Amino acid sequence: MNFRCPNRPIPLIVTVVTIGVLCGVASPPAQAARYADDLFGSGTLEKRVTSGTFVPLYDGRRLLGELELRVSPGGARQVHPKKLLALIGNILPDRTAAALQTAPGNLLSLDSLGRLGVKLRYDEASAALFTDLSADERSPETITMAGRRAPVAATPPADVSAVANLSVETTHFWEREETAVRFSGESVLNIHQFVFEHEFDVDTEVQLNGCAPNIPCASEPEGGFKRRGTRMVRDFPDERLRLTVGDIRSTAALMGRSRDIAGAYLEHSDRKLAPDERVTGAGSSSFRLERPSRVEVSINGAMMQAIDLPAGNYTLNDLPLQTGANRITLTIIDNQGISRAIELEQYSAEDLLAQGRSEWTVAAGVPSYFDAGALAYQDDDFFASAYGRHGLLTDLTLEGEAQTDGTTTLATVGGLTVTPWGIWGLDGSLSVSGGDVAAAARATWRLRLDTTESFYASAEIHASDFRLPGQSYEPITGTFVSPYAQKATLAASYARQLPWDNFLTVSGRYDLADAKYTEAVPYTPQGDRYALDLSISRRIFETGSLTATVGYSNQTFGSRWLDEDLASRSNSPDPELWAGLRLSWRPREGATISASTESLNNRSYLQGGYSTSDGPTAWMTSVTAHDDNLGTTSFAPSLGYRGQRAEVQVSHDTGFESFLSGSAQGLQPENRTYARLGTSLVYADGHVGVSAPLRGNGGFAILYPHETVEDQDVVVGNAANPKAYTDGLGPVVVRDLMPHSDSMIVYDMPDLPMDLSLGSGSYGVHPSYRSGYALQVGSANNVTLIGRLLAGDGEPLGYASGTASDGERTVPVFTTKSGKFAVDSLAPGRWVLSVADDSGDLAYEVEVPHDARGNLRVGDLRP
Repeated sequence: MNFRCPNRPIPLIVTVVTIGVLCGVASPPAQAARYADDLFGSGTLEKRVTSGTFVPLYDGRRLLGELELRVSPGGARQVHPKKLLALIGNILPDRTAAALQTAPGNLLSLDSLGRLGVKLRYDEASAALFTDLSADERSPETITMAGRRAPVAATPPADVSAVANLSVETTHFWEREETAVRFSGESVLNIHQFVFEHEFDVDTEVQLNGCAPNIPCASEPEGGFKRRGTRMVRDFPDERLRLTVGDIRSTAALMGRSRDIAGAYLEHSDRKLAPDERVTGAGSSSFRLERPSRVEVSINGAMMQAIDLPAGNYTLNDLPLQTGANRITLTIIDNQGISRAIELEQYSAEDLLAQGRSEWTVAAGVPSYFDAGALAYQDDDFFASAYGRHGLLTDLTLEGEAQTDGTTTLATVGGLTVTPWGIWGLDGSLSVSGGDVAAAARATWRLRLDTTESFYASAEIHASDFRLPGQSYEPITGTFVSPYAQKATLAASYARQLPWDNFLTVSGRYDLADAKYTEAVPYTPQGDRYALDLSISRRIFETGSLTATVGYSNQTFGSRWLDEDLASRSNSPDPELWAGLRLSWRPREGATISASTESLNNRSYLQGGYSTSDGPTAWMTSVTAHDDNLGTTSFAPSLGYRGQRAEVQVSHDTGFESFLSGSAQGLQPENRTYARLGTSLVYADGHVGVSAPLRGNGGFAILYPHETVEDQDVVVGNAANPKAYTDGLGPVVVRDLMPHSDSMIVYDMPDLPMDLSLGSGSYGVHPSYRSGYALQVGSANNVTLIGRLLAGDGEPLGYASGTASDGERTVPVFTTKSGKFAVDSLAPGRWVLSVADDSGDLAYEVEVPHDARGNLRVGDLRP
């Protein structure tokens, strides 16, 4: 009789003895043997093995699975070679695996396997098989250190789901005695993973973020309906592709420009469509073990993991390295107690791709822009872009970018590499516009020696005629705008940990001005811009830091280089020596205080905030005071609430003449009060819920009750800090589920009576882009069937295993020595219990009444 460990929890009434035999893989081998003796009562382990049974197969301490072990009439222990290969093939060299694959016969003795190079040892005490392979008899093995989660059995998302994010905002301008109101909406419709999105606003004529009284708006404000975007998104996760058609934003990663367009966007991204996989360049380390050993892995002095491994050749992959230099220590303690250490130095960079990995995007369409809050298009123009990067080597990633608007074309190539002397990046770009060819280049260098010291330097240079596609013309102002105000920019910084909790930072920057830009663009300071700053930070109050900065700079803003009437620019601002002070402090959990002041631009800032949360409910409040060199001071308190069903924000901004800088230079301070209320309606396969607004690309789940538990409270997550709970406003909604990532939704009903069913208690989910779930909590499976199975001759059917099925669901059945059984999670209806004994298969029929709940005792059952 063959036993296998069930894949469902065993009913409580089943004895620990049965669990020990059927699930011995979860217990130490010696315990499994003891449970086996207890179960079979009479007879030795040798007699049990003779008839053939499943025993665990271990590789060192690692359980590989179960394997049927037989004993020949001559006493030789035998296994099936093909089944053995399925468990052990990944650790065997190719030649050994091939020999095992072609081995004749259905059974091979352990001695015959040893002659093929597959050495197995049977341990009498634990009734288990163990591999007995040397390092040379194994294939090299890679061990992943990234801590990937085991995949979950995911429930499929709803065929049809929808989200409607709704909000209303209002601002009252007290001096003007005007009130602006805006209603905003975002709809998301997901039909079999085709996602349709639409955003719009409905404004009053008074604009929510109105222009200042003495500065004209770029366009005349208008009220009414304003569409902000419409698109269709479809993910192809197996191919790591995302297709978007409609109103989109093309991305730029090198020297190019991001731009809003109406068109198509195709993206290949492991980060977005397989976020649980590590795709960036990561460290690895190889070593050899002659004997079974414990390997302790430390990175930069911090213990990361301890692994028990048999003899072999190993590579530790996906080491969680920090950006910069890393010190890796492998402490190896073999089974004889001999210890040795391997010291390694590795450099890492998060923006490197792993070897063979690629990311790329392609976009094309008609440029779009917002005119008075509504989406508009440059119908006669065109914009296209493409970007790609590829991990050519473990320490080398190549990049490329191309953009065009039909008039200007840009091409950029570059790369990023890691060396013992730091991380180096280099990009070179050419633009072709109106027959003129111009170049630009950028180089970066980063060096992190350890956690206490780092360097950074960059240099970027542009020809005066260097152009970016789509940037030579702005549709609202109708003016030419050059992409860069400087011909070249040099920047460098150095940071170091100092004694007594001090930290030093020195940084400098120099911008070489482009005369063509400063002559064409108003309100631009003349001449080169430069700055040299030195900062020292110190931890204070255990949870705070104080930073003092001194510098020499001419990079001022506002009135330092603007005339009072804001009509023209002055000459180049003179450099000056300046000082600043910044404080960050968390006096208690949830509370923050930050303050800063600096003399270069005569700006001061003070903010205090406090937030508290209770599961899905959070309150936030803050007060901000700001004074600038334009002659205004603002004071802005705010209060926010985010709950399961809605979010609310209220703030007031009071402006008046500056306390520190004198009168406002032509700017009229305003007093305004702002309020916002937002909520969301969600739908999934016929079920509707109310939630706080859903943001980002994540999914949601509606947990609706079965009719038997409609009056029960549901708690999602930890009862002490729940993610969601019943509040009388409809089904519980779990929001912000990370797309294309496994996660578990665990729920409970704290006051559930014993005769009702909780249901599964958890659901594994793997949401797609903005998908929804409809998950039932509770079920009709609330009956536990208790009785005794008798064989055909009327004797108790002891130590039998089988299944109970109603045609839709199947649950395991086990009997004790006396034939007693208890099967839970049954629903009303006709059930067939199927088990087997030495005489063959047996079937028992049971009818569970419609009104049955809790324990149902059926007495003795006969086949």
